[in-house]
Amino acid sequence: MMRFPSRLERGSILGGRYQIVRSIGSGGMSHVYMAEDLRLPGKKWAIKESLAHPGYQGNVVTEAEMLIELQHPRLPQIVDFFEPDANGYTYLVMDYIQGITLTEYLNKHDFILPFDKIIRMIQEVMEVLDYLHHRSPAIIYRDLKPGNIMITGAEELRLIDFGIARNYKETHQQDTVKLGTIGFASPEQYGSGQTDVRSDLYSLGALFLFLITRGAHSEWIPGVEQLLRHEAFRPYIPIIRKLLRSDPGSRYQSVEELREEMFKLSHRSLPDIQEQGAVFPHGTCVVSVIGTGPGVGVTHTSIAIAHYLARLKCKVAIIEFSQRATAFSRIDAIAHGEDGVTEERRMFEISGVHYFRRTSKKEILQLLNSNYQYIVLDLGCERHPYSMEELQRSDVPIVVGGAAEWKQSDLYLFSRSYESAVKAKWNYVVPLAGKNTVVRLRKNLNSKYVYSLPLQIDPFDQEDDVDEAISDILKDIVPAMKKKSFFFKKRN
Repeated sequence: MMRFPSRLERGSILGGRYQIVRSIGSGGMSHVYMAEDLRLPGKKWAIKESLAHPGYQGNVVTEAEMLIELQHPRLPQIVDFFEPDANGYTYLVMDYIQGITLTEYLNKHDFILPFDKIIRMIQEVMEVLDYLHHRSPAIIYRDLKPGNIMITGAEELRLIDFGIARNYKETHQQDTVKLGTIGFASPEQYGSGQTDVRSDLYSLGALFLFLITRGAHSEWIPGVEQLLRHEAFRPYIPIIRKLLRSDPGSRYQSVEELREEMFKLSHRSLPDIQEQGAVFPHGTCVVSVIGTGPGVGVTHTSIAIAHYLARLKCKVAIIEFSQRATAFSRIDAIAHGEDGVTEERRMFEISGVHYFRRTSKKEILQLLNSNYQYIVLDLGCERHPYSMEELQRSDVPIVVGGAAEWKQSDLYLFSRSYESAVKAKWNYVVPLAGKNTVVRLRKNLNSKYVYSLPLQIDPFDQEDDVDEAISDILKDIVPAMKKKSFFFKKRN
């Protein structure tokens, strides 16, 4: 393990701009500092100091090149890079993530986390791995462990430290450098072959096992299942064991394959769960809705979806994300009368749907850990980084655009602003669009997930054709309803 003395200390100024405030941490291959921006008073950055030398050629430059191109809400954004000087010292300047590592977080909570929170963490790690694996060439992270996962003050997950990540090379039989963290690294990282996407999936399995055994194990050994005191974890044992198989060919071959398996597992007893009114075993499903511009029908669509789910006997909340939004206040006033509405009243109910007005990120996290089966997140049409983050990590992300010819360009511009891997699971909804429009949009957006919503004057009411359209959009998170058992009565 490489070790070297740091050239930075408190008060040092890098590049005439970044003043070192304090050390964040040190490892065998780098030192990390928090720095203040002298040009932007109050702005803080993280600076990673590394040493490039013949024993570890090009690592920092490679990391910088990778990070510069990456755009994902769960990854740090690089903002500056100082190439190796005459002595090999080099510096990366990136987002300063205020929070603690997952290791520290687990220690703080005595390694006891709720079932839903653990499942959500694993799903969030899957999100970012899926993004990395869909790069061209694929990026293999290779060092997934609690110490490289940050938990922010709002309990959001971030993946940090790309020190040993690498691009996958099809022509290589095995990695040139054998690196990784014992207990979390895959067997091929020690010389049995080249690392690929399945190596990260092994590490994901190790992390999963580590979390559900309260830090006792990250490798499968006989008797581990006896430590799983929470019955909800037991159905996941076959998934974890498959992730941790020594032979990469016997593991899941992609995040998509793993996600499909977890989806099947979590929905295997859905009808019984709905009938009992219990919480879904995989936690709360989130449907996020964002618009390409004002007036396209974001709130109307969000309400229609929420009330469709409520009619399926589900416990549903709909959340107004924007702090400047007024739609829910007007709805509350109309539904309950002006006298019954106050600024302190943040929640009200209509036909079994709980409406939350102007909800903070902290409140959203609390609702995610509650017993709602579904949450519909009305993100409005502001393309704020936080809104896009919520869109990206939701179970069903929906982008609403206008069907009018002159509004369709907004949908194209919105889509082209993001990489294919980011928008891979987006659903595009265009209210009142005709069949020809939908076909054209699917072709131009290069997505089969483009849907039209029929006319619905009142989103709180039920219309058979609207329900069928929403059912198609939500088919991955709600059970398909057979025609003969469709219980809604047609209107006269």
